Amino acid sequence: MDYSGSKTVIIFQSKYGSTRRYAQWLAEMTKGDVFSINDFDGVRLKHYQTVIFGSSTHMGKIKSIDFIKRYWSILQDKTVIVFATSGTPSVGSKEKEIIEKNLPHAARGRVVCFPLPGAYSYHQLDWKDKLLMNGPRWKLLFQWYFTKDPEAFKNLRNFYIPQDWTNKDALKPLLTFLNTKRKE
Repeated sequence: MDYSGSKTVIIFQSKYGSTRRYAQWLAEMTKGDVFSINDFDGVRLKHYQTVIFGSSTHMGKIKSIDFIKRYWSILQDKTVIVFATSGTPSVGSKEKEIIEKNLPHAARGRVVCFPLPGAYSYHQLDWKDKLLMNGPRWKLLFQWYFTKDPEAFKNLRNFYIPQDWTNKDALKPLLTFLNTKRKE
């Protein structure tokens, strides 16, 4: 599919690299401009027809989603797509929940969100994220210890092994949506 033909920008915030990887893939596939949120002045949004914003989710909140809120007056007449990465292999169909939890009412019907699988590496986490991950780790430990559940043991054993579920195929629904919007 050819996605060129309209001015697209991909803006992302990435802490551990998954979101950056997706943003770069999208830039290649759409021939769009790509910027880290730290290197992008929101006033420049007026030059684009399609804005794709990517960030990670953390406990159901899309990091840096305030960017969309802050510039909604510029974005409201554009195609706005959000992709949200997660440190889990399966993100399911959380789109509606993510949108309702993170965007103001006026933006909810206008922004489409695509949850994407990310990556996880306990050893790359900063101290705050490691502290937060102690809860699930202890839960798995107790589950295995008291029930001898083999699945809990497997998950506990894999807890410290880096996992990467990012893949270009996960972008297909987003690209299909984008292609449909461009034909309108």
